[in-house]
Amino acid sequence: TGFYPDRDLMFWRKDGEELHEGVDPGEILPNNDGTFQLNIDLKLSSVTPEYWQRYDCVFQLFGANRYITTKL
Repeated sequence: TGFYPDRDLMFWRKDGEELHEGVDPGEILPNNDGTFQLNIDLKLSSVTPEYWQRYDCVFQLFGANRYITTKL
């Protein structure tokens, strides 16, 4: 949340590979301060907590040359 402009790239990875199955991408929504927010849900109901470290969320702001990666 709190990024600008309203173009970005966000996805989930497992073991370094981009996931498409079990992923529910949200839409970019405006914040009150002129910035934007986005969420992307990952369905993990069948994954036990000891395997969560294999997953990470990757975010890249439009025009930036680096990714921000957050472990699950």
